[in-house]
Amino acid sequence: MIEEFLWSMADDNSPMGNDTGADVVHFYQQWRSLEPYSNSTVFLLDLMEQWGYQDATYVSWSGSMTDLIREHGQMLREAYEGQDVSIINDRDDIVIALAFAQLVVDGYIEPEIKKAALSAIARQAEDFTIDSRCCNEEIKAERNYRLTRMKQIVQVA
Repeated sequence: MIEEFLWSMADDNSPMGNDTGADVVHFYQQWRSLEPYSNSTVFLLDLMEQWGYQDATYVSWSGSMTDLIREHGQMLREAYEGQDVSIINDRDDIVIALAFAQLVVDGYIEPEIKKAALSAIARQAEDFTIDSRCCNEEIKAERNYRLTRMKQIVQVA
């Protein structure tokens, strides 16, 4: 993983640089040192529960942002005070960060995390999502490029 943005802990458009991503990496490193043989899905579900995410089935969610809002939007809005897209974005950030944390710490990505990360990256690369997260065309183009690179890296990991 050569590109600088992948390693940046201060870049909101890097997998480990937004606040969520940096925290996931930090907590995963600690957890892995205590649980060297455990499945990282256990970490993911525990972290989401600790951070107040009520629906652990998120790990298996796939589909577009529109599909998720249609299927789970009502539950999300009821559970998270009217929010749906931002909660999905936060969860996607967690899963993407975990995939890269696992690649850095363990040297590989477990299949279930890889599948979840690829779904999250695809959702984050949708025009709707990029438009909702980015403020100008230059940043949108850069985010799209980075998501494409993240997808390529996760696919071959």
